[in-house]
Amino acid sequence: MKIIDVVMKLIGPIAPVGDSNIDDQRFQNLEELCRLVDRLTGEIYAIATANKTAPEYSRNRSGKRAQAFLRMLAEAFEEEE
Repeated sequence: MKIIDVVMKLIGPIAPVGDSNIDDQRFQNLEELCRLVDRLTGEIYAIATANKTAPEYSRNRSGKRAQAFLRMLAEAFEEEE
């Protein structure tokens, strides 16, 4: 089982279906997923800022990868506007 499958099983469905009773719970699930993604993004940001200019190859590689991910995420949102 992949990590995403485990996480989504723990959080539960997030897609609304047009039934207020069901969608209230799904909205709470979505809120939980958003909190998780915010926390994970913060972890990635911390790696980027602390390591992107590090002189050691392994730290620099991780920092640049984290920075590239964050840029890709930001660009995806810019394209939607």
